[in-house]
Amino acid sequence: MRVEYPTGPRCEVYRPGDLDWSEARVMGGCTGVQVETAEGAVHALDLRASGEGRLWQWVRRAVEAGASVEGVF
Repeated sequence: MRVEYPTGPRCEVYRPGDLDWSEARVMGGCTGVQVETAEGAVHALDLRASGEGRLWQWVRRAVEAGASVEGVF
């Protein structure tokens, strides 16, 4: 994930349980996410239709389940 610091952005890796999901923010220009499960099923969520809270619920559950998550721009 991209983390913004006063010195500039950095890429960092965290375990899902280590994140404060209530403080997460969507990067500018992101319109949603696409999730691919370990079984190959693909699901998409539109940020404008669902809202940021729902988007982060999806991301959190996907990461905890071992799925891959890509932002849609």
